[in-house]
Amino acid sequence: MDNEGYEASREKRKIYVTLRDPVADKLDMLRIIDESARITFIRKPSFARSPFPSL
Repeated sequence: MDNEGYEASREKRKIYVTLRDPVADKLDMLRIIDESARITFIRKPSFARSPFPSL
């Protein structure tokens, strides 16, 4: 993850929940939920995706 300029709000090696969002996809962004349950849009290239099995 590239957190340059966002060190306080984006922690390396942390797992963030993403939500599917067609508008965010068109803008090359991810819709994530942070630890305070706030929904934020982040540029996709800033994150590496890791698939996890559905529960």
